Amino acid sequence: MRSTVGLLAALLLLLCCSFTTASYEKVIACGTYNDSFYAPWMDAPLETYYVFVERWSAETSDFVRFSRYSLPDCSFESIGLQCRGAYKNVSYGLDLNETKTILVNHRRKYSVEAKLFKCQDYVRAQEPEVSEGSWSDRLSLENEGPCKSEAEWLSTSTEECGKKPTNYILGAQCGDQDQYREVIFVCDKPKNDILLDIDSEFVAAQKNNLHNIQFVLFERFKEVVEDFKEARFINQTQAVDTCRKDLIRTVDAAEDLRKTFTRAYAYAVNAIGASTEYTSRQTVLAKLKEYAKVVGDRRWTALFTVASHMVQNLPSITDQMSISEFVNVWKTTEESSSWEGWENLPWSAWELFKTLKTYDAENLLKHVEDVNNDITRTVFTRGYRIPVLEVLELFPELKEPLTAYYVEYVKDHTLGIARKHLGFLNESDAHARLIAMYQEIFRSGFDQKYMGTHSAVTSRLSVKSDETVKSYNDPRPSKTTTQEPSVREGSWSDRLSAAQWTEYVSEEQWREYMSSEIMREYISDAKWGECKSKAEWLKASTRECGKKPTNYVVGKQCGNEQKYREVTFTCDKPRIDVYTDFLEVRKDYHRKIDLAFFGRLVHIVETESPGTETYNRSIENAFTAATLPYMVPLAFGSLYAVPHFNLKSYTSRELVFAQAKEYVISFGELRYYELFRLASDILMYGNNMDTRIQQIAEFDAPNIFKNIDKYAKADGFAKQIALFPELKEPLTAYYVEYMKDHTLGIARKHLGFLNESGAHARLASMYREIFRPGFIDQKYMDKFTHSLQLEKEDLSSAIPNAA
Repeated sequence: MRSTVGLLAALLLLLCCSFTTASYEKVIACGTYNDSFYAPWMDAPLETYYVFVERWSAETSDFVRFSRYSLPDCSFESIGLQCRGAYKNVSYGLDLNETKTILVNHRRKYSVEAKLFKCQDYVRAQEPEVSEGSWSDRLSLENEGPCKSEAEWLSTSTEECGKKPTNYILGAQCGDQDQYREVIFVCDKPKNDILLDIDSEFVAAQKNNLHNIQFVLFERFKEVVEDFKEARFINQTQAVDTCRKDLIRTVDAAEDLRKTFTRAYAYAVNAIGASTEYTSRQTVLAKLKEYAKVVGDRRWTALFTVASHMVQNLPSITDQMSISEFVNVWKTTEESSSWEGWENLPWSAWELFKTLKTYDAENLLKHVEDVNNDITRTVFTRGYRIPVLEVLELFPELKEPLTAYYVEYVKDHTLGIARKHLGFLNESDAHARLIAMYQEIFRSGFDQKYMGTHSAVTSRLSVKSDETVKSYNDPRPSKTTTQEPSVREGSWSDRLSAAQWTEYVSEEQWREYMSSEIMREYISDAKWGECKSKAEWLKASTRECGKKPTNYVVGKQCGNEQKYREVTFTCDKPRIDVYTDFLEVRKDYHRKIDLAFFGRLVHIVETESPGTETYNRSIENAFTAATLPYMVPLAFGSLYAVPHFNLKSYTSRELVFAQAKEYVISFGELRYYELFRLASDILMYGNNMDTRIQQIAEFDAPNIFKNIDKYAKADGFAKQIALFPELKEPLTAYYVEYMKDHTLGIARKHLGFLNESGAHARLASMYREIFRPGFIDQKYMDKFTHSLQLEKEDLSSAIPNAA
């Protein structure tokens, strides 16, 4: 009997505690009191009015101090603000007509009667029907914002739609007031492009460019693997070493280019306009899509790394276990959350699986949050980063379309596999199937069974190389101490110079580089800047050639020693020049942006009235969209496709030439920016452009070497060019040819004067003929526009799913 009574008492106590806990769930306490403190500047006590807020904590089963915002009182607005700061998915606080005594000053045991408020759940507006040709958006107030009336929400919806919406539904009512925290509206007016009115031509050019870059990388990767397959039968050790270095260089190029796109996306994300009063579902989705692109681009960079490891370590996977056995061990190990079984996994295979798994669609949101945290706030990312996970709690309906967008994006950006073979990427364990497909691809060298027609783009781009500068792609020294060997057709030459490393980096930097074991191994053949014997130069030439050179000549003997400062060699192995391919892709992209911008300006002057706010804003938006691809990488000091720090014990003329060509293109990009700005300003403001014209003068051909260290990526680049003075003439010609193809509104046949001094003055005169407020003369375009348009359509047709 006694035990029964005790059990009932315990149950009653438990029920009482449970009731108390449940009754205070999402409850806050608010009270006011007067207190005094000693004010030394008055030498007297000072009485002050205080507002305090506490929230119920399930962890402590008690009220705990909480006040995210400084409040004037415990009014309805103040309590709603505190509720939304204390709990998720609540809208306002309901007065419980109950008080609780709360200790507010533990030292003096001072207590106050606080009123209790129950934070009410956020009741969302129901989604209205959206007819074909219409669109909808949900607008939700930020936590800090006061509730809005129906009239205010209608006005806001009308502003977002561009006209009165065809329907709207209010949600998250604030108590019994006729005020609300959100609205969903339906609009039948065509929706403006949310990204600065950037039209389809700019977007298509960017997408086309990314495809082409990836295909160039893929072709390069394929060539490296095929070379390795042939060379390993001759010299296994040398073949592995060469393959490893070539793969590292290719993967590094992929990573560098990916970072350029990431920075452009970061700018685009923060250029998307957003209200400070409310959050738009459409705007959030647009930003999150840009983040998803960054995740997708990080993924394709990771795929290059995965593929390179598989090429080098495939036997360690396939010899030990089948891929299905590997997957079973992986799943068992992962599910058990233990280390048991890991010792049976090839470590490289474990790393491949771990890397790929993180990019499965189910893990997208974690990656999106990481991308958001990585964005630096600078002048080019002037907006604030969005709290991704919090926003997705506000708009849970976005998770599905965002994931679907990511899956479709990565189908177009998966190394070596066409999208038609990738229908499984939305499934769990998609990474395991990818590994199995890569095992098939690399089992016997490089199987193209999953590629579809991807390789067509690269081959067509390579045909597009500038015919006019072909003679400069294999420069010859005009005057050097090393005798230049003759180069037979089908062969190529390079000159290597043992430049003193102190010309480029400090001793401290050099010690830092050499502290890395990988770097010590990479340049272990000799110290940087030291003279080399013939045998050492032969070894270096063999490394650069990929096989023993057909001929080599040493030069600049070091005193009476049998050592030399440089060598010139010839090689008959086909040259893989991924850097030139990258530059061709880049120039092709610039041509398309040029065409899109000019076409956009023509459209504006035909449809808008000059001098109006709409006219000027349209031109500014077009200018921003067109220059974004140029200025973001330059402003961020983007890593270029060509490596700009030489980690070898010598400097290669061919590498310096590739670096210099990229510098020339970057210099041309700045010129392009100034021309775009000049054309825009003339269209808006007329001919008073003397200052702008003087800025363009800096980019005349005779000036490209005056500021080489100012615009080049690497410090001391001018000194590297000085090692090979024979490069100046072909580089100047390369720059002139680039300008002829990249002068807004003027076909190359009208630009024969660009190699002359004072070319900017003639160019300015032509621009005054072409551009006037409300008018564009296309007389200098000739067939330029038509040919580029055909080229654009022709190239797009070669890209699967480019639309």
